[in-house]
Amino acid sequence: MKTCHPIQSFSLVTVLLLPALHAQAVDPITLPSAPLYLAGGVAPNLVVTLDDSGSMAWGYVPDTMGKNARVTSGCGHNIFYDNDGSETKRYFLSGDHNAQYYNPSTTYLPPLKSDGTPYTTSYGSAYINGFDTTSTTVNLASAYQPSFGFQPKSNQCYARHPALDSGSGKQFSSDTVDVPAYYYRYETGGTGCTGASISKTNEACYVYTAVGAAEQQNFANWYSFYRTRNLATVSAATRAFNNLPGTMRLAWQALNSSCDDFSGTGCAGWDGTKIGNSIRALSAPGHKENFYKWLEKLPANGGTPLRAALGRVGEYYRTSTAVVNSPYAEDPQVTVGTQHSCRANYTIMMTDGIWNGNNASGVSGNVDNTAKSLPDGTSYAPSAPFKDDNSNSLADVAFYYWANDLRTDLTNNVPRSPRVLDKLVEDGKTIPTADYFDPKNDPASWQHMVTYAVGLGLTTTLPELSPALTWAGDTYTGSYADLASGTLSPLWPVTGTDKPGNVADLWHAAINGRGLFFSAEDPKSLSDAMQEMVNNIISRSSSAASIATNSKKLDTSTAIYQASFDSGNWTGELEAFAVKSDGTLGDSLWKASTKIPAEASRNIKTFNGAVGVDFAWGSISADQKTLVSEDELNYLRGDQSKEQNKGGTFRTRTTLLGDIVNSDPLFVSEENFGYDKLSGDEGTLYVDYVAGKSSKTPVIYVGANDGMLHAFKASDGIELFAYVPGLIYANLPSLTKPNYSHKYYVDGAPTMGDVYYGGSAWRTVLVTPLGAGGRGVFALDVSTPDAVFSESNVLWEFDGKNAAAGSTLNDMGYPVGSAAIGRFNDGKYYAVFGNGYGSANCKSGLFMVQIDAPSNVKFFDTGVGACTTSADQNGMSTPSLVDYDGDRIIDAIYAGDLQGRLWKWDVTSATNSVWDFAVGGKPMFTTAAGQPITAPVEVGKVPSGASGKAMVYFGTGRYLLSGDEASKTKQAFYGLLDNGTAIPTTGSPLVKQSIVYESANARVVSNNALNWKSDRGWYLDLVPPSNTLQGERVLSVPLLRFGRVIFNTSIPSADPCVLGGTGWLMELDAATGGNLTYSALDMNNDGLFNEGDYVVIGKDNKGNDIKSPVAGKASGSMSLNQPTVITAGAKEYKFNSDIKKGISVTTEKSGTSNPRSSWRQLQ
Repeated sequence: MKTCHPIQSFSLVTVLLLPALHAQAVDPITLPSAPLYLAGGVAPNLVVTLDDSGSMAWGYVPDTMGKNARVTSGCGHNIFYDNDGSETKRYFLSGDHNAQYYNPSTTYLPPLKSDGTPYTTSYGSAYINGFDTTSTTVNLASAYQPSFGFQPKSNQCYARHPALDSGSGKQFSSDTVDVPAYYYRYETGGTGCTGASISKTNEACYVYTAVGAAEQQNFANWYSFYRTRNLATVSAATRAFNNLPGTMRLAWQALNSSCDDFSGTGCAGWDGTKIGNSIRALSAPGHKENFYKWLEKLPANGGTPLRAALGRVGEYYRTSTAVVNSPYAEDPQVTVGTQHSCRANYTIMMTDGIWNGNNASGVSGNVDNTAKSLPDGTSYAPSAPFKDDNSNSLADVAFYYWANDLRTDLTNNVPRSPRVLDKLVEDGKTIPTADYFDPKNDPASWQHMVTYAVGLGLTTTLPELSPALTWAGDTYTGSYADLASGTLSPLWPVTGTDKPGNVADLWHAAINGRGLFFSAEDPKSLSDAMQEMVNNIISRSSSAASIATNSKKLDTSTAIYQASFDSGNWTGELEAFAVKSDGTLGDSLWKASTKIPAEASRNIKTFNGAVGVDFAWGSISADQKTLVSEDELNYLRGDQSKEQNKGGTFRTRTTLLGDIVNSDPLFVSEENFGYDKLSGDEGTLYVDYVAGKSSKTPVIYVGANDGMLHAFKASDGIELFAYVPGLIYANLPSLTKPNYSHKYYVDGAPTMGDVYYGGSAWRTVLVTPLGAGGRGVFALDVSTPDAVFSESNVLWEFDGKNAAAGSTLNDMGYPVGSAAIGRFNDGKYYAVFGNGYGSANCKSGLFMVQIDAPSNVKFFDTGVGACTTSADQNGMSTPSLVDYDGDRIIDAIYAGDLQGRLWKWDVTSATNSVWDFAVGGKPMFTTAAGQPITAPVEVGKVPSGASGKAMVYFGTGRYLLSGDEASKTKQAFYGLLDNGTAIPTTGSPLVKQSIVYESANARVVSNNALNWKSDRGWYLDLVPPSNTLQGERVLSVPLLRFGRVIFNTSIPSADPCVLGGTGWLMELDAATGGNLTYSALDMNNDGLFNEGDYVVIGKDNKGNDIKSPVAGKASGSMSLNQPTVITAGAKEYKFNSDIKKGISVTTEKSGTSNPRSSWRQLQ
């Protein structure tokens, strides 16, 4: 009996899970631009409500600033005055006091059109309405008059120039004359503005300032797009909603205009034209354009019936099934069709005033101060900060539509926020009361409405209320702590028609509706508030994650590193968590997205086609400069000055770290590959090399779809360096586009290995395939993490072309998964990887690239695959390297392909020219009906009683192309004995095991015996006892522990309300594939492994229960990775990261023997 010895011990290997576009029959597989498990997701609904009341026409905030204004001659000129009733005050024309007026410290960004391009205006010819290019223009250099107000369809109302500066010999010859544009600044210390006389309402504290040449465009932008509340609101909306994903379903309304039913009759603008406002995906033909047309025509005339408007949205979200424009319909344009119960409902309300008008229809009383049972059975006992002493308030309306099930006929499966709440429920746990009633969280799974609110010019009113409140820039700061504690009296200010307390009612409504509230005092803060609300809605979207650990044994320093992404804005995160002594996760230690240095301080390298260089304009090649501009390159480095929210044209980013989808994090520290067993200096020097690792900084490496591989310091998450592959330059500009549609860039999993480089010195090398990001692989020298990563650390990039090996660009597909690194019998170290999927010739093959001499390439073409039909297309998955005799030298390579063939290569010779396929150029085994092998295989020791080289373990199944999620084709898991000959597909050389029992949480499999004199292994069909095919498959590498083979299965869901799907964690006897005879899984969570974990699978002939250990434990959410294992004495903790960004922990029985005997070890 021989043993397969481990060498490599760091890489958490997963198969890349990617859909593909429907390929034409003769075209190679094309991998798509987003994960397959997101393709069927249910986009949320959003209804936007904007204030169209008459006060929106005003050119000042807050309302109290204009309380004594009077019209002197129609709307030609108004006088703004204070107390003495005779003159316009200087402070009315200063952004330091009237936040609506021009402030030179603010950059007034041009609004955006529906296509993302900016509106324009000019200082010499500024539109009085920048959204109506037929409107009057003003030469601000000579004909400026301040605006008191402006209704889009009426004449402009002017404010007179300040009397103190008007008249003979003064700044203005009269108070109504046309003059060059100007403003006032609040400056203390001058005549009349010292000591006790310093005041924001002291005219002497304001200094006249003419608009300078450098700020003329900024002033023109303010004048045409921001000088009134109406214009500023429209401008802010055009920018905020330009970043919404195209899948977001949008409808809109105003408070007063005729557009309140969302039924398709339209929403009238100030010109009377109705524009359709029915809910549609933003990407639906003409829908975004219609929204922007409506914004451009937003009226400013009427009252402020906020309660009725919010109620209309809530009632719309009650809409039943068989109607056009149903908010839950898959296609809202049809009356009969699929209704998606998991669709989330949001609303954003913007207002400048105190509500009045009618209450919401059907909502009455003090709703938030009335005890009730919520739809999930949780009892609501009125408590702060939700309850108050008011009836029929806006907060009551928001609470009503949050706390009631708006569609009692639909399943309650709306995703909770944050998603960790879903994970608690799926695990059978109860959401803690403190978390449930924390307004920052949304634990509602029933159909409900989440309310966001923003008020313009209301901040100064809050301290004047009873109780006095303070807004500090965030929903949960300022007076929030006092509101939440319930210590204020009254609990909230008194509300009622036109009462000042209605200002605080906006804040209260957002808390009751589990959204956010913002009080904006000027155009910039209004724009920021709208953007923040949009970002918050986007962030409550789909995510997925993978994990790594820094230790295989649990101690006080053990940590888990989780890489994840949010598909709403395609941002990524790498987060570190402590692991407690009981195996549960502790606190978050750091988040890498907050640790990326400023653009000028980042160390980013790239490959210019020949050597490594700085990722800087002055260093990249002339050819690369034709693919990416200097501004685009600086953007990718982290320069955010040209993003849309800063006035530029590039996509706005909330974080510099891009989404991490399939590139699993790799922890690199003190790995020892046992090369001290090698002879001569090679082995001797390795002892010292490994010893030196103890003083090196541990690093986490991960690829992201921001175009970079990142290296983060494991202790604190600070980015040490990043690398931009030269092979992906053609796609880099897409990352800057405001209408960015997701693409992959560095999406393969990094692998590291120690290499005796050039036959003279040891180095640590990182090899990373691009995955779906490109047809190529790159290698970096990461030997010295404490030194600055330099150009010389960039080793090579490989695109498949090598004349000596006989390979061309046509042989390289998208190399998904990871590479493997090993020392071979010719004395060289190679990076080994499959050719991936989607090669131009549609075949499968294996590449070997000598790490320290990358021109030395070997390519093994299986000759299997063609572009004739889609069924003929092929590609090779991630290989496994095996050392049979423990000398740390690779003897064989195994890998599977898309057509279900298991290949083996014999590399035992010291002459690499004779390395070849091990079974006469034939596959070692072909699965039943060509079941695809897309995950790496695991290789283990030969069972007792058997004779051969190794046991090879793998599962089958595909999750690559559009439609794969719906496939119900039978898949299996195999354990095959490699005795040097091919395994026939006929004659039953494999023993069949079956799933003989299945409950909601547990499985039991058969235990049929094997005869190693005739049998060549075993297989388990992934078919439940009901024989109903569920589409179950294996998409990740199995794991060998203590004589058990452990693997995750995946069952993709065709229901878009089930994100990804479900699966099972399976543990079988590795020798037979049968059920274990002892308890390995702690099913009842008592910390013990005994009969308490068994399940009853039937009755014997005496009526007694037949109990059995379990072979599988159900997973509430589909996991795409190999489990991560940490040992703690007699227990093991297996950590699974699922596509909902959750981390589940399974307690299992450990063992006393060497846990593994295989090449690939756990990361």
